[in-house]
Amino acid sequence: MTLTEQIEAAKARLAQATSAFSEDDRKEQALREELAKIAEQAEELERVKRELDLARRLDAASEALGSDCVKAVSVRGFPDTFIMQRNSKAYSTYAEKIASAARGVKVDTVLAGRQYAAHCVYDWNGTTDLDGPSGSQLVTFLAQNPGIVNPLVEVAGELAGLFAEERKS
Repeated sequence: MTLTEQIEAAKARLAQATSAFSEDDRKEQALREELAKIAEQAEELERVKRELDLARRLDAASEALGSDCVKAVSVRGFPDTFIMQRNSKAYSTYAEKIASAARGVKVDTVLAGRQYAAHCVYDWNGTTDLDGPSGSQLVTFLAQNPGIVNPLVEVAGELAGLFAEERKS
């Protein structure tokens, strides 16, 4: 097919698509675009508010525990936010379980990770009293949302000094 024939075929296709797209379709499409734009603006404001709230909570945790002992975690796709704290005792327990598993001892490493993460959470969505019912809710939440556990364990490990920076020569 020549270029001229291709252009004619494309024009015919466009004419057919144009005639199939009614005035009601145009109105509906405009409304859908407006709805999407409004939803996008709301999501952006919610994200900014969430990050601002998290920054404020991180400031408070840094003041209470020291800035090198805490780190904020906001997991993509989840509304929940966390302030993680260094917890050397919890890290030691976790490291022992992982080492045992590496030696062939039967250890539930998923449970070990979840427990480690829970012990290192200082603040969950603004709640810092995690020794009572809120702590049990956190453990249940982590069990129901295993995708959140790995990022929390990574940050807890970073705070424990597990991932040291390489020295530059």
